[in-house]
Amino acid sequence: MNTVDSNVLRDIGLLQDNNIKGNEDQNQLNQSSFLTLMTTQLMNQNPTEPMDNGDFLGQMAQFSTVSGIQDLNGSIKSLLDNSVQSQILQASSIVGKEVLVKSEPFVNDNADTIEGMVGLDTSAERLEVQVFNASNAVIRTIPITNSSTGQHSFAWDGLDDSGNAAPAGTYRFAAEVTRNDDVSTTPVFVFDKVDSVQFNSDYKISLSLAHQGNIDFDQISQIK
Repeated sequence: MNTVDSNVLRDIGLLQDNNIKGNEDQNQLNQSSFLTLMTTQLMNQNPTEPMDNGDFLGQMAQFSTVSGIQDLNGSIKSLLDNSVQSQILQASSIVGKEVLVKSEPFVNDNADTIEGMVGLDTSAERLEVQVFNASNAVIRTIPITNSSTGQHSFAWDGLDDSGNAAPAGTYRFAAEVTRNDDVSTTPVFVFDKVDSVQFNSDYKISLSLAHQGNIDFDQISQIK
């Protein structure tokens, strides 16, 4: 098969001089360009040495692969967009509600009562929740009388052990478990109000909470 005249390719926009910087889209071989190139090859082939069937089928296979990948990418993007829209609608419906999340350092500036949960895999002799201030000092100890296996609720009314309102600041919860005089800790979960919902560019949804700031949507354990 004869070599395709470069002038022909240049005329149809498939070839550009190195010193000419075109548009990025013009430098990409799309489906239309692929078909135009193949047609040009057929029109300019040597009649005495036509294109080999294997070469022709190979090019058709390449075209089919490119087309299939583009269709697949379009389908995946459409599916992803629909999934994100569904998640946004679901997330927006919980604005103003309280969600149960793992406790992290939180800001308390209005002495709100904060409710939480502590879970035990096995029963214990004693279970208590401690409230620490920003100086890492315990200002309140909340005993939980039932220390059997399961989930146990507690509430902090914003007061210290002396009955005074805790000043505005950053606090954290910790739960201590005593078994056979051995003291260990267990995770604490708290209910926090959802103030708003954000949609990130990486297709993730985060929630802005009243006390604990931003968290990922999938960190929610329960909606109240």
